[in-house]
Amino acid sequence: MGIEYKTTQRKMYVRKESIDIMCQRIRSLRDLQRHREDGRKERGERFVVAAGGTADGFIEGLPLLPAKNTSGDYHGEMNGEMFLRWLTTQLLPLLEEPSVLVMDNAPYHSIMTEENRCPTTATWISDLIEWLQRRNISFPQHATRPELLYILCRQNRPEPEYKADNTIREWGHEIVRLPPAHPELNAIEEV
Repeated sequence: MGIEYKTTQRKMYVRKESIDIMCQRIRSLRDLQRHREDGRKERGERFVVAAGGTADGFIEGLPLLPAKNTSGDYHGEMNGEMFLRWLTTQLLPLLEEPSVLVMDNAPYHSIMTEENRCPTTATWISDLIEWLQRRNISFPQHATRPELLYILCRQNRPEPEYKADNTIREWGHEIVRLPPAHPELNAIEEV
């Protein structure tokens, strides 16, 4: 999750965040502060995937999706397609004013758009080459797969763009994504 621990001179273990996680946390906190100063209400704190809440309580009119699994959590029962369907047919139509939705990094919240999907270690070399060519990124003719993946693709990785974020903005709302590894910023995590 991007967290490391280091030992101090007193032999204590302290949490050491990577710079990118630090920057994500700072960006999220600044976004939340800016929206609060503008008088915008935060919506979408995750109480249950199929519910939305505000400082005034739950948003009325949202049907609850009953969980099939009686033990554990509901995460295994939700996927990106189901979440987007719930978002566009249930939550977003009920939001009357431009709102700010605060979202964590659950996998079904974070389905990337095809345009911004970066190759992974499972990507075939032919697909790596195609990805680079589509973006007009030059590469050595006899580059190996690790060179293509780690040197070229990682250096030219686009900023993440998520389907849910685009959908929320299309409906006229804003989104704040909480940084990974910071459950203290998400009220439901304390429950």
